[in-house]
Amino acid sequence: MSQQQVPTLKLLLIGNSNVGKSSLLLRFTDDTFLPQEEVSATIGVDFKVSMMEVN
Repeated sequence: MSQQQVPTLKLLLIGNSNVGKSSLLLRFTDDTFLPQEEVSATIGVDFKVSMMEVN
């Protein structure tokens, strides 16, 4: 019996500072936005993992 291999997709967000890359990542992975009072600049690298089924 063979197992199906699950395809992997990696997404890289690049762009100018203060344009919302981290907010977009958070919205895509956790379906939420941070309140404006809690937003701060990302220093270094931020990553999230999200698994979804596509038919």
